[in-house]
Amino acid sequence: MNYDYGQSPDRPTSILNLTILDAGTLTPEGKVSADTRIQVGVRSMEVNTTHPHVISTPTQRIPDVLFNAILERSQAVAYGKELELSFPEQFLSIHTFDSDTLFDNERYSGHEPVIYAVNSLLTQKFGAGSALERGQIRYRAAPASLIVGAVLYDNLDNLSDALQSKRDGIVSRSIQVDSDEGSLFKEYHRMCSILVLLEGAEHIPDSTSSYSEIRWISVAEYQQMSRSRSLIHIGDRFSEQSLDYCIHGMCLCSSFVVLDRENQQHG
Repeated sequence: MNYDYGQSPDRPTSILNLTILDAGTLTPEGKVSADTRIQVGVRSMEVNTTHPHVISTPTQRIPDVLFNAILERSQAVAYGKELELSFPEQFLSIHTFDSDTLFDNERYSGHEPVIYAVNSLLTQKFGAGSALERGQIRYRAAPASLIVGAVLYDNLDNLSDALQSKRDGIVSRSIQVDSDEGSLFKEYHRMCSILVLLEGAEHIPDSTSSYSEIRWISVAEYQQMSRSRSLIHIGDRFSEQSLDYCIHGMCLCSSFVVLDRENQQHG
């Protein structure tokens, strides 16, 4: 099957990212601080075709029509700063959304694109459907950043038989790149990060099929981890296998930009 997206920056694959913050750790004024907790996860090797064992904030591929509907909720403005991260991904443009309007999931139904998208990711990646239905998890959310760029996949030749069909899909949306290290595949993405202020963090599990380890770390720890690409300062939060984990990705960059936006707006 051939796809008409992913192979050009003019027709990138649409990816949703969530920057999930524990609403119980916001300041008394409801602002983000260095001590506010953010959710991160380790991409499971069993189900993730691309970038296994990479620390990430949650992502999900979504239809263009839903992605475009989310973008219509706010006005994007250029980031206007030099990115502080040394990630291998190619970032072509970075924008933030200039809006303080937050959609409450108990007030707005799934007819609201932002709520539908967040519910979908929380359910598929974290098995949170029951907790959402019971009101154990509630949140406020809004689009916060938009990045267009390219990612490289270097592990597609070493996948298990169970992941071969997923591999074929990735290859069909990618451009093969020759390198001294073997076959690499490049896919163009546009990634929208939605800021999610979540109540009921205790109902998010410590691991799922998608993420072998799910942890809450402070905003300060997240920013240090992203800048240094190291888990040394928070390695005790993860398993002994954390020495093998990699720190990069458009998702981490997206959430980093969201947190920087919050600091600029409310700092």
